Amino acid sequence: METWQKEPVRLSMALTSLAGLTYALPEITQSTPVYASTFLDWYNVTLTSNDNSDAYLDYANAAIASGSNALAFPPKKLNRLDDKERYKKAGLIDFPIDGWFWYTDGGTVDNEPLGRTIDLVQDIESDDERLYLLIHPEPGVPSSTPSNVWGGDAPQPPWVRTGTHVLSISRNQSIYEDLKRLQKTNSYVEWIGTIKSAVLSGVETGINDAGLSEEQAGRLRASLTAELQSALGGVRRNQRDKAERANRTLAAHVSDDVESFGDLLDILARAASGLEGREPIKVEIVSPTIDPHVHKTPSEQLAGAFLFHFGGFFDVRFRQSDFELGYRNMEYWLALDLGRHLPGVDLSAALNAVREGRNRFGWDHVDLGGEQLGELSFEQKAELAELAIHVAHVIEYDALHHGV
Repeated sequence: METWQKEPVRLSMALTSLAGLTYALPEITQSTPVYASTFLDWYNVTLTSNDNSDAYLDYANAAIASGSNALAFPPKKLNRLDDKERYKKAGLIDFPIDGWFWYTDGGTVDNEPLGRTIDLVQDIESDDERLYLLIHPEPGVPSSTPSNVWGGDAPQPPWVRTGTHVLSISRNQSIYEDLKRLQKTNSYVEWIGTIKSAVLSGVETGINDAGLSEEQAGRLRASLTAELQSALGGVRRNQRDKAERANRTLAAHVSDDVESFGDLLDILARAASGLEGREPIKVEIVSPTIDPHVHKTPSEQLAGAFLFHFGGFFDVRFRQSDFELGYRNMEYWLALDLGRHLPGVDLSAALNAVREGRNRFGWDHVDLGGEQLGELSFEQKAELAELAIHVAHVIEYDALHHGV
């Protein structure tokens, strides 16, 4: 117990709600009700060292639902009555009386971990600089030569390999779009921060050039302050009106009770642009490409990435190989990159703990990177054939009995 982490861990798991939930779109029309459905849901929990095993079993049910890919696993049923108030505050309607929902893999509709993480930490007050860490097992790598499978004069790719590749494309594209949006938001936050100083400088220069007296300058500043207060008040009323018509709780914001027209201008600009409360975001990425001395591509290092990333189920050694790869990548980042963000901090204890944990498993000799479906053993291919037959039987049963 003495070695358990003392700081709580906030965990948010994406879920695909098969029933969906409805919400209003008041921004589109002022009279005719317009409704939309969302199939993205979240299961949020804060883990602490005081939680017992029963609590973790409850959380495990949500984790199973979050990862129950519809191609391989049945949906999972969860009761969300305890979260009913949260649904109400979000403006969602038609919450079931009994609180039960059927869920499947959240990655079906959401693969944007950075955006979700940033939203979560907005509620955590801290003066410390934040660093976001993205674990990206299979990033793209530049290549000057055509792909021998997906480009050039390569023959038509096989169906199964195309299907697994498309799944990987979908996941990676979402992550890259997430990073691209983050880059744009950082730029917008930086640019909008220049408005206040530019206007203040311009006003004071104009006052001096016009030779205004202190009384005249004071009336000018007071007039600017009044106009900005009026405009900001209009924005706040509009925000409240939209929240009320959508039956949604108004998001918290900074206090508008400021006297400086420069501060008012800054608040107004951020509120009107949707960047209120946003700060520049720093992101670090841990992936198989982190070590420049390793020249293999991520697909050549990963062992369980084949068959829609379910290849690890065929052999425990595939999972061991990928876990060992993850340990090596994280160890490299801790040793050479984290220190740049924590100057003067001795990280040797953390690094030694990671190394001890890695050595305790004894998987350093397991390296099955680059494994492909065609390279499975005869026994493993037989298991895959049995699985395919089982899936066919399931589809046949559903078609005959459930009208699929």
